[in-house]
Amino acid sequence: MQMNPYESGAAERAARSDPELIARVQAIETVLPTLATRAQLEQLRGEMKEGFGELRAEMKEGLGELRAEMKEGFGSMRAEMYKAIGDLRVETQAMTINAVKWSIGLAVSLAMLCATLAGVVAPFVSAHLHG
Repeated sequence: MQMNPYESGAAERAARSDPELIARVQAIETVLPTLATRAQLEQLRGEMKEGFGELRAEMKEGLGELRAEMKEGFGSMRAEMYKAIGDLRVETQAMTINAVKWSIGLAVSLAMLCATLAGVVAPFVSAHLHG
C-alpha cells in the first residue's frame, strides 16, 4: 500500500530542509483560495455570453438608429444642395440675360452714335470733296 507523502510528514521534513520550497508552498497556499472552481467558471461563461448577447442587441439597435439618422440627414442635405444649385442656375441665367441686354444696348448705342456722327460729319466731307 502506497502512503500519501503529505500524511506521513515527508512534506514537512522536505519543507524544513529547503527554504525555497517553503516559499513556493506558501505562495501556492496564498493563491489557492482565490482560484475559481469549474462551476464558477461555467457560471461566469454563461453570464458573459448573456452580457455579450445583450450588448450585441443594443449595438444593433443603436446602429439601426444611427443609419436612420444619417439617411434622414443626407436626404435633407441633398435637398438643400439641389435647392442651392437651382438658385445658382437661376442667378447665373439672370446674369447672362443682363449681360446680353447690356451688350445689345451698347451695340445699339454705338450704332446710333455712328449714325449721328455720320450725319454731322457728312456735310463737312461733302463740302470738302466738292469744294
